[in-house]
Order: sequence, then structure tokens, then C-alpha cells
Amino acid sequence: MNFFMIYHGFPKSVLNILLCPKDEGGLVVEEAGEFLMSGEVKCETCGQVYKIDQGILRLDELIDN
Repeated sequence: MNFFMIYHGFPKSVLNILLCPKDEGGLVVEEAGEFLMSGEVKCETCGQVYKIDQGILRLDELIDN
């Protein structure tokens, strides 16, 4: 029996356990949907923006504000 796992993107539900690596603030996203293949996540405290690319949240790549 073959099982195929389909990746739907970054799950927004995970944001409640992740913190900004810059200042440990909470992370929020404005895009609609339960899963994101692309978009941006923003720190509620410092305003730093992080990119979601191909469903992967890139906390190591900063986007200049």
C-alpha cells in the first residue's frame, strides 16, 4: 500500500509556540488560510518581518523594515 503525504504549507497554528529570534516577541501573520506556501510573518514587539517561502518559515533570513 502506498501512502503519499501532501505538504499544504506552513501551518499558522504553530505560530502560538514560536517566538521572534531577535527579541522573543510573538509572531503574527495577516494572510488568510490555515496553511501558507508564501507570505510574511511579523513580530508583534519589534516589527521584524520573516519570510515564508515554499511553505517554510525562514527565521534565519531577516527582511529589512
